[in-house]
Amino acid sequence: MAVVVSKDKIPAMRRMFSLIDRDGSGKISVDELKDLLYSQGYYPSSTELDEMMMELDTDRSGEIDFEEFVVYCARRRLSRTISQENRELIDAFKFFDKNGDGYVTATEIKQAMREVGQDITEEQAEQMIAEVDKDGNGRLTYQRFKSMMLADDTPDGK
Repeated sequence: MAVVVSKDKIPAMRRMFSLIDRDGSGKISVDELKDLLYSQGYYPSSTELDEMMMELDTDRSGEIDFEEFVVYCARRRLSRTISQENRELIDAFKFFDKNGDGYVTATEIKQAMREVGQDITEEQAEQMIAEVDKDGNGRLTYQRFKSMMLADDTPDGK
């Protein structure tokens, strides 16, 4: 997956990188990474530190260059965004799963929609479920609910 970073974010990332790169070499060494982590109150074992370097140092040079740093920061931001979206979907699922049994039924969709001021018929709720209900049991698991909520319903798929 290609990582895209807007040009306006680069100067701030460069300043952050420079603060970590204490010796000004243009690379972050294992010791500089360790010092950063220690300053944040995190004391990784040598194994954890090695694993972090393996993740960050993609060219296996033994140091983290600016490009590797930018890619890591962008992926971390994307990961946080995805994590937030998942939390929101879980909260939405819980809102619809009125009886807390781990499934959403047409009746529960109708009730939830009414609570937010949208009156729909039982038939409309059943149709919503039918669109993603692969096994035809008339209820949605979280995964099916997520598919329904994230469905791309634009005519050209864009």
